[in-house]
Amino acid sequence: MAAFKLADADRGSMGAQANRRAEDEPATSVRIRRGIPDVLTAMNARRTQAVGLLREMAVAMEEGRAPQRVDAFGNTDPTGMLADQAWFDDAFPKGTGLRLPKPPQTMPAPTPTKGRPLQSPLFRAAPPPSDRELADTKKAGVRYLLNQIEQHVRDLATRIDDARSHAAAAGMNPTWETNESERLNVQAGNIIESLKHAVDGTRPPDEERRR
Repeated sequence: MAAFKLADADRGSMGAQANRRAEDEPATSVRIRRGIPDVLTAMNARRTQAVGLLREMAVAMEEGRAPQRVDAFGNTDPTGMLADQAWFDDAFPKGTGLRLPKPPQTMPAPTPTKGRPLQSPLFRAAPPPSDRELADTKKAGVRYLLNQIEQHVRDLATRIDDARSHAAAAGMNPTWETNESERLNVQAGNIIESLKHAVDGTRPPDEERRR
């Protein structure tokens, strides 16, 4: 770095010097001397560009020429502009070294004090339902299911009538074959008996004994 005057060797005193940014640019800037440790820290913050510059300097030393500038992706400048101190200070600014992020501030957990009761929680879990509440819930479910069954029976009657009407229009007589009709009647009878047996459980014990 010092050989190509991109950084100052660790000798001499602090000073200021004027450096041309490019051979065809008359603008000058005053820079403060930067030591090698500061330069390496700044390059470590932009590693891709730093690696590209080091490779370009190695090639330049072999070819006996000055190194060219490199972009943030490590590619050499297509215009062939040379790397000088002014460009280097812009590409690797002073004070851009890597710093460890500060850990997030967290509030310490409260330590329980001996002899001091712990604070009760703001919300308590709801108590389990009582047997009366469970019984009322189940009874509401029975009423709901019976209402659904009643609606399904109405729908069943409507579908039977619709099937009979369409069958008559199609010249189908009878609508259902004998074995199919028998199977439907047996299935319906079993459902009715099951319903009666289930609903009998709602009668009071005294009424069941009288029966």
